Amino acid sequence: MSLEDGHVTISRARASVQYPARFQLVAAMNPCPCGHHGDPEKACACTPAERTRYAARLSGPLLDRIDLLVRVPRLTVDELTRAPEPEGSGPVTDHNKCKSFKLNANDLIRKAA
Repeated sequence: MSLEDGHVTISRARASVQYPARFQLVAAMNPCPCGHHGDPEKACACTPAERTRYAARLSGPLLDRIDLLVRVPRLTVDELTRAPEPEGSGPVTDHNKCKSFKLNANDLIRKAA
């Protein structure tokens, strides 16, 4: 299996089949079993040993493939329920320009190949 090469091979007794496997993994987990380690408002109820066991549940090979770690603080009820400001038409038009440029660039790459 070679995820870095963009494919996986499944081998059985009579045959091997290769499938494309280009994807982006997005994962999330709590910092500890109770979910409050590092929270400034609520104390963690876990022992250091419990936190270590919890973190050890992720395998080394999986952790090796994670390139970016972002800690996200707990949001307040107001932050969760506040409606976002509507986006004006200017940024939407800019997004569409970028999208069409990407499509054109991909078309050029396909034609060159």
